Amino acid sequence: DLPRPAGAGAAPLWSGISRYNAMIKMLEVVKSDFERTVRKTEASEAEAAASFVEFDRTSKTDISGKDMTMQLSQEDLESTKNAITQAMTDLNSQQKLLDTALKTLEDLKPMCIDTTMSYAERTAKREEEIAALKKALCYLDPNKVESECQGV
Repeated sequence: DLPRPAGAGAAPLWSGISRYNAMIKMLEVVKSDFERTVRKTEASEAEAAASFVEFDRTSKTDISGKDMTMQLSQEDLESTKNAITQAMTDLNSQQKLLDTALKTLEDLKPMCIDTTMSYAERTAKREEEIAALKKALCYLDPNKVESECQGV
């Protein structure tokens, strides 16, 4: 306790002391508010730093994954382009073969559809050709192994 002044001048001294105490209390409140603000700010900064580290790691992992996906997609694209080029080359080659086959077919059609001979004439001609082939076979078979040549 502070000593009390004696006499009539006591009121101003007490009022100065009470003002001093009030000011000290106010400074203590300001100090505690400031300390609380510092604690909250430090906690907030720590939380923000942790969030940033997590975000940074997640982002780097995500970017790495997307880079790998992009690289694989580019390789697939290149492979697909090569496959298309090869398929077009094969298609052109097959188209040329088809064109040649169709041309040959057109050239052979008149021989197959020749209507100048009747069915009987064609059959007779075929029988003559078969007989001539059998005769040639017998000439080539001196031991008469073939059944057609045994009676000759």
